[in-house]
Amino acid sequence: MLLNEIIKKLGDYCFDNRGLQFLPYILVILVEIGDLNNAVESIPHEIFCFAVALFGILIRILTIGFVPKGTSGRNRGEQIAETLNTKGMYSIVRNPLYLGNFFIFLGITLMTQSWEIVIANSLIMLIIYTLIILREEEFLLNKFGNTYKNWAQRVNCLIPSFKNFEFPDRKFSVQKVIKK
Repeated sequence: MLLNEIIKKLGDYCFDNRGLQFLPYILVILVEIGDLNNAVESIPHEIFCFAVALFGILIRILTIGFVPKGTSGRNRGEQIAETLNTKGMYSIVRNPLYLGNFFIFLGITLMTQSWEIVIANSLIMLIIYTLIILREEEFLLNKFGNTYKNWAQRVNCLIPSFKNFEFPDRKFSVQKVIKK
């Protein structure tokens, strides 16, 4: 099998099972559980970790609250996009939900006070999301063509940049945030 086909199959598998993505992180923590006994209780550290995770939740709230129907869903098996999100959080970074997830899991793994766990979980997340993003980008490029390509050239994949920020053209939906 060609490497490209393997990457596509892995990307599809990761996309279909992205709700279970936390399992490898827990496995890493369990493997390193003996080191956790050396963790020192530190209220400032715990507040910092909570703030990092809360920042990720805020990113997800600001993203989900403005997305149109038929996008950024929890769909499995097939990718869905009735429109291309290019405003709000999507004008800052192409994958704001994944960026939010990264900060949530970073906050959680930082609580372990183990750099090995933080680095291992960050690498696992990077690999899983790279595979998913490659498949999503292929889908969006096929569906939206040059519109997607032009937007992708202006907006970074995972590193936020505020230089192209555009306000969302829809109202914030608390209901959508609560539902998703």
